[in-house]
Amino acid sequence: SQRALHAVEQRIARTDYSIRCARAQLRHLREDPSYLARLARREFGTPVPGVRTVFVYQPADRPPDPAPPPATDDNGQPARPVPPRDDLADRLERRVRQDPWLAVFVLPPTRPWVMLFSTGLLLSAWILLPADRRS
Repeated sequence: SQRALHAVEQRIARTDYSIRCARAQLRHLREDPSYLARLARREFGTPVPGVRTVFVYQPADRPPDPAPPPATDDNGQPARPVPPRDDLADRLERRVRQDPWLAVFVLPPTRPWVMLFSTGLLLSAWILLPADRRS
């Protein structure tokens, strides 16, 4: 039936997309040394060239710092914890791998242009909106 055919077509499209992503990653692994370096740092903790790691230890005779009070929002309710930056970066990187168009919004070379175009669109809409509807 049409529903079964549509489900099969969707599965084929998802599989095709997965294959394209895997091929792109394989191409990066073969041709992009900076990709390999980032992957090695993330997966195996290899050091960054030119960066010195400094470990800070607390003296044994000093008592530990007291725990800060729990964070609350404006209403006095417990605030939602913010995931660590590494977790956010990993989730964003996974999401960009799933949908490469998202890279346009997060990559440093393209992000200012996206912001500029967005500002231009908002300004154009504000100018084109009749004066009596602006407020």
